[in-house]
Amino acid sequence: MSPQEVARVLALVAVAEKIEIDQVLISFWMNTLAVHEITEPEFRAAVVRHYATSTYPIRPAHIWQIVKPERDRTVVDQALLAEQERAKQFALAQQAEASGDWTAFDALYPWWRTEQVQKDLDYWKRMGLEPPAQTVELAIELGVTPPQVEG
Repeated sequence: MSPQEVARVLALVAVAEKIEIDQVLISFWMNTLAVHEITEPEFRAAVVRHYATSTYPIRPAHIWQIVKPERDRTVVDQALLAEQERAKQFALAQQAEASGDWTAFDALYPWWRTEQVQKDLDYWKRMGLEPPAQTVELAIELGVTPPQVEG
Protein backbone atom coordinates (compact mmCIF):
# COMPACT_ATOMS: atom_id res chain seq x y z
CA MET A 1 0.00 0.00 0.00
CA SER A 2 1.07 3.53 -0.61
CA PRO A 3 1.48 6.04 2.22
CA GLN A 4 -1.67 7.81 0.96
CA GLU A 5 -3.71 4.58 1.11
CA VAL A 6 -2.49 3.83 4.63
CA ALA A 7 -3.21 7.41 5.72
CA ARG A 8 -6.78 7.21 4.38
CA VAL A 9 -7.52 4.16 6.52
CA LEU A 10 -5.59 5.47 9.51
CA ALA A 11 -7.97 8.45 9.45
CA LEU A 12 -10.64 6.02 10.72
CA VAL A 13 -8.28 4.79 13.42
CA ALA A 14 -7.43 8.37 14.41
CA VAL A 15 -11.10 9.19 14.95
CA ALA A 16 -11.68 6.08 17.05
CA GLU A 17 -8.53 6.37 19.12
CA LYS A 18 -8.07 10.13 19.17
CA ILE A 19 -4.52 9.99 17.83
CA GLU A 20 -2.53 12.19 15.49
CA ILE A 21 -1.43 10.74 12.18
CA ASP A 22 2.15 11.58 11.24
CA GLN A 23 4.71 10.19 8.80
CA VAL A 24 6.24 7.88 11.43
CA LEU A 25 2.86 6.29 12.17
CA ILE A 26 2.07 5.93 8.48
CA SER A 27 5.48 4.37 7.81
CA PHE A 28 5.09 1.96 10.74
CA TRP A 29 1.69 0.75 9.56
CA MET A 30 2.70 0.64 5.91
CA ASN A 31 5.81 -1.48 6.57
CA THR A 32 4.06 -3.75 9.05
CA LEU A 33 1.09 -4.42 6.80
CA ALA A 34 3.42 -4.98 3.84
CA VAL A 35 4.69 -8.16 5.55
CA HIS A 36 1.36 -9.81 4.65
CA GLU A 37 0.75 -7.72 1.50
CA ILE A 38 -2.48 -6.35 2.96
CA THR A 39 -4.43 -4.19 0.52
CA GLU A 40 -6.27 -0.97 1.28
CA PRO A 41 -9.74 -2.61 0.99
CA GLU A 42 -8.63 -5.41 3.33
CA PHE A 43 -7.15 -2.88 5.75
CA ARG A 44 -10.30 -0.74 5.72
CA ALA A 45 -12.63 -3.71 6.21
CA ALA A 46 -10.48 -5.09 9.02
CA VAL A 47 -10.44 -1.73 10.84
CA VAL A 48 -14.22 -1.52 10.64
CA ARG A 49 -14.63 -5.12 11.83
CA HIS A 50 -12.18 -4.57 14.67
CA TYR A 51 -14.04 -1.56 16.02
CA ALA A 52 -17.38 -3.30 15.54
CA THR A 53 -16.33 -6.02 17.98
CA SER A 54 -13.59 -4.57 20.18
CA THR A 55 -12.92 -1.63 22.45
CA TYR A 56 -9.16 -2.28 22.39
CA PRO A 57 -6.74 -0.08 20.46
CA ILE A 58 -5.97 -1.55 17.07
CA ARG A 59 -2.56 -2.91 16.10
CA PRO A 60 -1.25 -4.37 12.82
CA ALA A 61 -1.50 -7.90 14.22
CA HIS A 62 -5.23 -7.37 14.71
CA ILE A 63 -5.53 -6.57 11.01
CA TRP A 64 -3.78 -9.83 10.08
CA GLN A 65 -5.97 -11.81 12.50
CA ILE A 66 -9.01 -10.51 10.63
CA VAL A 67 -7.61 -10.67 7.07
CA LYS A 68 -5.99 -14.13 7.19
CA PRO A 69 -9.15 -16.18 7.81
CA GLU A 70 -10.91 -14.26 5.03
CA ARG A 71 -8.05 -14.98 2.64
CA ASP A 72 -8.07 -18.64 3.69
CA ARG A 73 -11.83 -18.81 3.01
CA THR A 74 -11.26 -17.24 -0.40
CA VAL A 75 -8.62 -19.86 -1.27
CA VAL A 76 -10.93 -22.68 -0.19
CA ASP A 77 -13.88 -21.18 -2.07
CA GLN A 78 -11.78 -20.83 -5.22
CA ALA A 79 -10.57 -24.42 -4.91
CA LEU A 80 -14.15 -25.66 -4.49
CA LEU A 81 -15.31 -23.68 -7.50
CA ALA A 82 -12.41 -25.02 -9.57
CA GLU A 83 -13.25 -28.58 -8.52
CA GLN A 84 -16.91 -28.08 -9.38
CA GLU A 85 -15.92 -26.73 -12.78
CA ARG A 86 -13.53 -29.65 -13.34
CA ALA A 87 -16.28 -32.14 -12.43
CA LYS A 88 -18.70 -30.38 -14.80
CA GLN A 89 -16.10 -30.44 -17.56
CA PHE A 90 -15.39 -34.14 -16.97
CA ALA A 91 -19.11 -35.07 -16.97
CA LEU A 92 -19.70 -33.09 -20.15
CA ALA A 93 -16.67 -34.75 -21.79
CA GLN A 94 -18.03 -38.18 -20.82
CA GLN A 95 -21.40 -37.32 -22.38
CA ALA A 96 -19.71 -36.02 -25.53
CA GLU A 97 -17.52 -39.12 -25.77
CA ALA A 98 -20.52 -41.42 -25.36
CA SER A 99 -22.67 -39.56 -27.89
CA GLY A 100 -19.93 -38.56 -30.29
CA ASP A 101 -21.32 -35.01 -30.23
CA TRP A 102 -18.79 -32.53 -28.87
CA THR A 103 -20.80 -29.41 -29.75
CA ALA A 104 -21.86 -28.51 -26.18
CA PHE A 105 -18.42 -29.31 -24.77
CA ASP A 106 -16.61 -27.27 -27.42
CA ALA A 107 -18.98 -24.34 -26.85
CA LEU A 108 -17.94 -24.16 -23.17
CA TYR A 109 -14.31 -25.24 -23.54
CA PRO A 110 -13.22 -24.35 -27.09
CA TRP A 111 -9.52 -24.56 -26.25
CA TRP A 112 -9.49 -27.88 -24.37
CA ARG A 113 -9.61 -30.46 -27.16
CA THR A 114 -7.23 -28.39 -29.28
CA GLU A 115 -4.68 -28.37 -26.44
CA GLN A 116 -5.10 -32.10 -25.88
CA VAL A 117 -4.62 -32.90 -29.58
CA GLN A 118 -1.57 -30.63 -29.69
CA LYS A 119 -0.09 -32.49 -26.70
CA ASP A 120 -0.76 -35.83 -28.41
CA LEU A 121 0.85 -34.63 -31.64
CA ASP A 122 3.87 -33.29 -29.75
CA TYR A 123 4.25 -36.67 -28.02
CA TRP A 124 4.21 -38.61 -31.29
CA LYS A 125 6.68 -36.17 -32.83
CA ARG A 126 9.08 -36.57 -29.87
CA MET A 127 8.82 -40.34 -30.29
CA GLY A 128 9.60 -40.00 -34.00
CA LEU A 129 6.44 -41.89 -34.90
CA GLU A 130 3.38 -41.15 -37.00
CA PRO A 131 0.39 -40.23 -34.82
CA PRO A 132 -2.62 -42.55 -35.00
CA ALA A 133 -5.07 -41.76 -37.80
CA GLN A 134 -7.78 -40.86 -35.27
CA THR A 135 -5.50 -38.20 -33.75
CA VAL A 136 -4.64 -36.80 -37.19
CA GLU A 137 -8.32 -36.68 -38.17
CA LEU A 138 -9.22 -34.86 -34.94
CA ALA A 139 -6.32 -32.45 -35.41
CA ILE A 140 -7.53 -31.57 -38.89
CA GLU A 141 -11.10 -31.20 -37.62
CA LEU A 142 -9.91 -28.80 -34.91
CA GLY A 143 -7.63 -26.85 -37.24
CA VAL A 144 -4.36 -28.15 -35.79
CA THR A 145 -1.73 -29.01 -38.38
CA PRO A 146 -0.23 -32.45 -37.71
CA PRO A 147 3.55 -32.40 -37.90
CA GLN A 148 5.34 -34.48 -40.49
CA VAL A 149 7.59 -37.14 -39.04
CA GLU A 150 11.04 -37.04 -40.52
CA GLY A 151 12.28 -40.39 -41.53
